[in-house]
Amino acid sequence: MLPSRGARADARSPPGATHLPGRNSIARGCRFDETVREAVAALSLERFVTMNPPITLEVYHEYSCYRPTGHVTFNLGVELIANAIAKASSNGIQRLLVDTTELWGFPHPITSERHHLAEQWAARARGLRLSVVARPEMIDPLRYGVMVGRKLGLFSNVFSSEVEAVEWLMDPDAE
Repeated sequence: MLPSRGARADARSPPGATHLPGRNSIARGCRFDETVREAVAALSLERFVTMNPPITLEVYHEYSCYRPTGHVTFNLGVELIANAIAKASSNGIQRLLVDTTELWGFPHPITSERHHLAEQWAARARGLRLSVVARPEMIDPLRYGVMVGRKLGLFSNVFSSEVEAVEWLMDPDAE
């Protein structure tokens, strides 16, 4: 197929592709590439800036609480909480409540993602007891992540209300 009038084929383009004068092209060095590079750089910078926000733990009489907020990817949310768990553990905190109800930007986790978060959190817990508050649609009825975490040494549970989460966290006979 021959290029239409006013168009030319580009050696780097797939067969049959044409370049129309005055339009963006996929060729290197064109305006389109610059725009894409700028957008990727901005996203990368944004990810770098928000990757390590300060971790603020609310300290109560017998436990501490971490309340991350914002639009995040699933992996960034897991990392934020893992960092909070590590901070709590290194500061000698034995009971931590994490309220995830204000994190958004990702769908409910699939089984492999629940496995990943359990591994990440268990690796940093060092004997800490963890109670998580999550929106009901994010909670797995089988508590797969809790089960994996416990096999890895993380004593944790997940609840849809903070009252239940605190009761479990403070109960010495909780299972």
